[in-house]
Amino acid sequence: MKVNKNDTNVLNWERLAELFNAKSVREMSEEEYEAEFGTKLPEPRPTPKPARPRLADPWVEIAEKILERDFCEEPIDRSTKDSWVIGLRANIDPASKAALTKLKQTKPIIWGKKDKAAGTLLSRRKKINNPLALGAELL
Repeated sequence: MKVNKNDTNVLNWERLAELFNAKSVREMSEEEYEAEFGTKLPEPRPTPKPARPRLADPWVEIAEKILERDFCEEPIDRSTKDSWVIGLRANIDPASKAALTKLKQTKPIIWGKKDKAAGTLLSRRKKINNPLALGAELL
C-alpha cells in the first residue's frame, strides 16, 4: 500500500495504523492516570531564583577616590587621566560628573628621570601664579 506522507486524509492514516498494529491512545486527566496506574505525579515545585547581589558601579567608587585625591601629592600621567576620563564620561551620577570636571582641570605629569628611578610618580609642589598671594600667606 502506497501512502503519500504529505496526505492529510484520515483514511490513509487509519490504514497505516492498522498496518503497523498501532493502538489508539486515549487522553486522560491526572486523576485518572493516578487512579489507573496507582502512582502519584510529582508536584511541580517552582525553583526560586537566587537573589542576585546588586552590582555597584566601579566607576562611582573611582569617582569618589578622584574627588578625595590631591593631584599634587599623588600626580597622574596622561594615560591614566585619559583612561579615567573615558570611563567616567558615560556615567550620569553627580560624583562621576564632579570627578570628570576635576580631571579635566588636572594637568598630567610626564615621567622624569627621578620618577623612573623611584618607580612611581613623585609628588610635585603646587605652583602659585600670583607672587603677591605668596607674600600674603607668609604674613
